[in-house]
Amino acid sequence: MRIMTKRASLVLVGLVLLLGVGASVYAAAPQADFSLTLSPSSVSTTAGGTAAYSVTVNGSNGFKSPVTLSVSGLPVTTTATFSANPVTNTTSAITLHTSSSTATGSYAVTITGISGSLSHSVPASLTVTAPPSKFSLTVSPTSINAPAGTVAAYTVTVTRTNFTGAITFSVTGAPASAGVSFTPASTTGNTTSLQVSTSATTTLGSYTLSIAGGSGGTSASTTAQLTVSGSQGGTPFTIAGTLDRSLAPGVTGLLNLSLTNPNNQSLSVSNLTVAITATNKSGCAVSGNFSAVQFSGTYPLTVPANSTRTLSQLTAQSTWPKITMNNLSVNQDACKSAALVLSYSGTGQGG
Repeated sequence: MRIMTKRASLVLVGLVLLLGVGASVYAAAPQADFSLTLSPSSVSTTAGGTAAYSVTVNGSNGFKSPVTLSVSGLPVTTTATFSANPVTNTTSAITLHTSSSTATGSYAVTITGISGSLSHSVPASLTVTAPPSKFSLTVSPTSINAPAGTVAAYTVTVTRTNFTGAITFSVTGAPASAGVSFTPASTTGNTTSLQVSTSATTTLGSYTLSIAGGSGGTSASTTAQLTVSGSQGGTPFTIAGTLDRSLAPGVTGLLNLSLTNPNNQSLSVSNLTVAITATNKSGCAVSGNFSAVQFSGTYPLTVPANSTRTLSQLTAQSTWPKITMNNLSVNQDACKSAALVLSYSGTGQGG
């Protein structure tokens, strides 16, 4: 009897157990940073003026580092200054300084702040306009002591700001018996000469001369002092001179004046003046075509008794009176080969 044996096959099935691994997700920490705010964003100024802004550094996420400020896009001849630079989470006042030669127009300006690798900018607008048209007057010398019967001469200088018009001059406050005149009486140039002619009967004393210039609705004024003293006595000294060159448009000639003292005492000259009184051509006007610059040296000029001294012996050439033929945009052929009539006056006292 055969006994049958069953063999059982055991199949092992591998079980794969997947275990989930728990993970924590962390967000990156915010980076410290800054921003800029500007007030105002647009400023207007005249050429030669200033424009002011305030820029504030605003730190975030714990930002506390210094920020260095700069300005770009400025017009030529304009500079920037800061009340504080660098700054940290605070405000700095920015001042833009233009000059009289800064070109007018609108400019896109950029204000930048840098701290390490961080950089931020804000835009600003700058508008530069032309300064108002005006002029001012100054006088030299500011005070003259003139013996009765002599002429006191002043040089009035015009300083123009964006102004090109012809200016007409006047004066008040002169002695009642004195004659006053300007050479030229009206000019588009920068100087005129004021002569106050006293007489032997002019009341002695001190006078305040109010010198005014006007052109349309624009005017300016200045003052000078005149003291009329007792008659000078003695023999008047004389003044002579000729230009050192022929004139043409834009050419300036120098006057090496000679002063002759005929008295037995030394002479102290305290004032000299040169005036262009006429030309020898009727079509050639003095006003506009010619201008005079007065002696600019130091007074008094001392001339020994019974002698003659020239300015070249007494002072530097740069101080001598000057006569210029102005270079105009119009035809000046009417003045070709014209001769000028010059007059000289001065004040002096014996020592």
